[in-house]
Amino acid sequence: MTTFENMTFLSKTYRIKNMICTRCNEVVSDIFNNHNSKIISVELGLVKIQVLDNFNEDDVSKKLEERGFEIIKDESDIILEQIKVAITKLFFHDKENENLKNSAWLEDEIGIPYYKLRKIFSEKTETTIEKYIISQKIERAKELIRYNQMNFEEISLELGYKNLSHFSTQFKKIVHQSLTQYKKNTNSNRKEIDKLL
Repeated sequence: MTTFENMTFLSKTYRIKNMICTRCNEVVSDIFNNHNSKIISVELGLVKIQVLDNFNEDDVSKKLEERGFEIIKDESDIILEQIKVAITKLFFHDKENENLKNSAWLEDEIGIPYYKLRKIFSEKTETTIEKYIISQKIERAKELIRYNQMNFEEISLELGYKNLSHFSTQFKKIVHQSLTQYKKNTNSNRKEIDKLL
């Protein structure tokens, strides 16, 4: 068994594709920890590690791919993943900046002008940031409906809709069921957030 005492470490940072939930963080951390490295920090889409001399990035990459993740090296792919992570934070984790417009939130979070983010996102995904945000909102709505702790009005406010009517119309357009029908239909499945693109 490898011990980390009295050894020299090299510090490395990796951007990881599809790492946008707490469960994902745990899986990715386990993979790195089992391959001659020690986690310094882990957050959505990002891992900082200390590695031993015999750390094998190819082995780690293979294990990550087996679990649906990927080490990202291309600059535009890194920015795409930063956008996805920032949007996930906006609707699932971070309520501190909920009064900001989505475009302002993304600029602040990533540090790149929104027009550049929008261009990269549409080139890489053949959809728009706006449509992706709506899909995130709808999946979050499905989750909140399943929890059965909030009414539809509260869910619409939680997700930043100006009124229940707008939320209800958008939900039905995308899910092809009304909010009430979805709530009653126990077979209605949610999409995993990391599978929306």
